[in-house]
Amino acid sequence: MIIFDNSREYETTYIEELIRKEGQRTSVERDILNAFMRHAYYLFHRIRDCVNTRKCRKMKPYQVRERLEDANRLSFTMSKMNMNASQLDYIITFNQKYNKAVQ
Repeated sequence: MIIFDNSREYETTYIEELIRKEGQRTSVERDILNAFMRHAYYLFHRIRDCVNTRKCRKMKPYQVRERLEDANRLSFTMSKMNMNASQLDYIITFNQKYNKAVQ
């Protein structure tokens, strides 16, 4: 699956490979992974804001996923984010696994 960031494209299988490499990453690979981590965090915040009526209340990933089970919220979020349901799910899961600020 491909996640877009304006002019950049991130292939999710490549990102998963970089995460598994852990200590043997080159500086370019580390920069790519860091850029995707920042972008995934930003996307999670946008998804959370689409499903949350009170913006000051921080939601956990499982709460965001529960809210996206509603068909109206899911379609609104997909149109607002210009992403499909599998991309939304990947971003939520990625942040839940690898981003300590979201957990």
